Amino acid sequence: MTVPNLSAKGKGTMNFDAVKKAAENYEKDMTKFLRDLIAIPSESAEEEGVSKRILSEMESLGFDECFIDPQGNVHGYMGKGEKIIAFDGHIDTVGLGEISNWKFDPYKGYENETEIGGRGSSDQTGGVVSAVYGAKIMKDLGLIPEGFKVLVTGSVQEEDCDGLCWQYIHNELNITPEFVVITEPTDKGIYRGHRGRMEIRVEVKGISCHGSAPERGDNAIYKMAEIVLDVKKLNERLHFDPFLGKGTVTVTQQFYTSPSRCAVADFAAISLDRSTTQRSVCIPMSVRHGRGLFIPPSATSLHGSSPRIIPRARRSSLPTRVCTASPELINGPSRPMRFLLWVATASPASASVPERKRRRTRPTRSHGKKIWSAARLSMPPSPSVTRRRTEYEQKSGACREIKTA
Repeated sequence: MTVPNLSAKGKGTMNFDAVKKAAENYEKDMTKFLRDLIAIPSESAEEEGVSKRILSEMESLGFDECFIDPQGNVHGYMGKGEKIIAFDGHIDTVGLGEISNWKFDPYKGYENETEIGGRGSSDQTGGVVSAVYGAKIMKDLGLIPEGFKVLVTGSVQEEDCDGLCWQYIHNELNITPEFVVITEPTDKGIYRGHRGRMEIRVEVKGISCHGSAPERGDNAIYKMAEIVLDVKKLNERLHFDPFLGKGTVTVTQQFYTSPSRCAVADFAAISLDRSTTQRSVCIPMSVRHGRGLFIPPSATSLHGSSPRIIPRARRSSLPTRVCTASPELINGPSRPMRFLLWVATASPASASVPERKRRRTRPTRSHGKKIWSAARLSMPPSPSVTRRRTEYEQKSGACREIKTA
């Protein structure tokens, strides 16, 4: 099979059969490469081993230039042109979850005639392996257009902080590709877009008392249970976009504080993962639910391209078009609560936080190097609550907390 060759002068054809044959010749090498990557634990901020293994493979394949940047992303170039076509895949994985649910060793993995399994094999080291060898085949067959070069990136911290890696690559390394192919698994389809994403935290407060007389307190877990059921119902009625698909929201984590196992819980929190469609790009926080406005990346260039919370006092300076409302996110009951929005693509945390209220959390690290810090727009919580929020305090990305009554 042949198709037009999109090279510099538009002449000749690209032989798909030759590409397929070259890929088949590399099958054993690609399989070993992928199995090696699976065997190296690489949760977010712990990708150093995988980065070095990818760098070694790029060097052995004769990439024209390859290196690991200070953030931990691995880069490999094929070709010498000025313009860049990039192929990106993230090299971090989520954790193992409940280990008893695994039917095989997630790091040892397995393979048969049709598939290779293991932690990260699909999401997303398989795509990285394909990109690395795809660039090699493009160079071998003379498929890189004149004036262009191919960049393959293995990027870090996607699971915890979507977009931070490319914000760094673009802003700090001054790398701006003409086009980027994201190698996320799509069942061999070509996808031209995806839904937006938000991470949201909902908190409720209660009053503790002894468990033998629960009526004397106000159980925060019971209050949160109602919200969880509301979120489940909300997911069923979110907008379906003909291009992007259905918007979704789900509970992904839950937390609580209680003085003891025999006392009523006085605090509860949940994390929500929200996939947005075109009709839900902006969230107005009502007086009862909060005092902030979520601005999507495309809405305004204020403080860069990342999502953020804009305090009420600064809304008058925003373009009118970003103040549209979508009631889809939370249609919960009118109860006192706080919303903490974890924005996946981090922005300069101090951009809109008054100095007297700025408070640093533990910095995000990759390969042992400090690369980012989070900040919260709030007064410090009580010491008892702080002790129980370790996991949230360590989470990467920029965040803002909007307090309610």
